[in-house]
This record gives sequence, structure tokens and C-alpha cells, in this order.
Amino acid sequence: MVLQRNGCVFPLLHQEGEPTCIYLTQISRGSEAAKKRKRTRQKAARIQMSKDERFYHEEHDTLKAYVEDLEEQLADTSLSSREKDRIRGEIATMSTTLERFDAED
Repeated sequence: MVLQRNGCVFPLLHQEGEPTCIYLTQISRGSEAAKKRKRTRQKAARIQMSKDERFYHEEHDTLKAYVEDLEEQLADTSLSSREKDRIRGEIATMSTTLERFDAED
């Protein structure tokens, strides 16, 4: 015994009368409106990804310039050893962050 409704086939158990499995005879591929919404979402995602990429590169370049500036400050002979140690620590921290940026890129 088989039950058919809305393009679906439901084979029934002879004893209990409940479906054992469902077979789709017609597969819906989605409406044009759904496809248009999907294309719109994908386009918005690409635009956002592009904005995020630009922001990422700006942050990377800013951080790189900051590290270079710190390295120039470190070359200054008038700085105390305490100040040089502080700058070295800052350079190490920022270099680690730059390495993370580069690893993700």
C-alpha cells in the first residue's frame, strides 16, 4: 500500500499503516525569489569581506610602521637603558602580533 501527497510517495506498512520511509518524486529547487535573496546575501557578504580585507591591510600597515618607528627610536643613543628595554619589549609584542597577521594572510 502506498500513499501519495504533494509529490511525495509514502510506502505504508501493511500491518500498522504508518510510513516506513519517504521518497520525494519531485525535488523543489527553490523559487526565483529565494534564488534572488541568496544572490543578494552572497553579494553583501563579498562586499563586507572586501571591506574587512581593506581594514585588515590598513591595520597591518599601521602596525608595521609603528614597529619601524620603534626600531628607529631604539637607535637613539640618548635613551636610557630602561627606556631601551621598554622599547625592545614593545617591539617584541608588536612583532608577535605582526607574525599573527602574516600567518592569517
